[in-house]
Amino acid sequence: MRKVKNFKIPIYYYDIERKSKKEGIDAIELFGGKENYEKNFKEYVSNFVSYLSPSAVYDTIEMIEMEKLFGKDIISSLDTKGCNIYSFVIITMGSDIEQKMALLEDFELAVSKIIMDVYSNTAVKSVCEMVAEESKKENFEVSDPVYLYVDGKKLVEFPLKELSERLLSNKISVFFENDSFKPLYTRFFYLKWVTKKKK
Repeated sequence: MRKVKNFKIPIYYYDIERKSKKEGIDAIELFGGKENYEKNFKEYVSNFVSYLSPSAVYDTIEMIEMEKLFGKDIISSLDTKGCNIYSFVIITMGSDIEQKMALLEDFELAVSKIIMDVYSNTAVKSVCEMVAEESKKENFEVSDPVYLYVDGKKLVEFPLKELSERLLSNKISVFFENDSFKPLYTRFFYLKWVTKKKK
């Protein structure tokens, strides 16, 4: 098991702006017009991000061990094509942000959800890069993330509680209770280890 706690993630303001525009949000008007927009926008994003505490745990498990731990039925929940090794990752944004999100309304809430999504995706990418570096040493490369659970939504039937305990998610204050993860803004995914393609 690897633990990455409170790691630094870059803020991609342009991606937040682009996604806001795509979703029909007039960020310029929301943040005080053209003259004050850039300053106010960056201050809002930076303040929002200050409530986030990204942390992750991950572990790499071979299929044979997965079957021993959870039974052969688990195979039906995984993409097994060309793969016998998986890295499972749990990443959370922490609990402090939940109270702040609960107080937001309308455009602020919509923009904040976009900030959360862009920042979370960046955090996921950062952890994927860490796993990819480990896989290279064994002459493998990793797939794109395959999500099992995202921010309160279970995407597939999977032994999430058992696997989260195997990953020691409590080390980053993540717990699976009443069929969902706490804190709310938690993602669970896996990466397939596949043999490097010959060039």
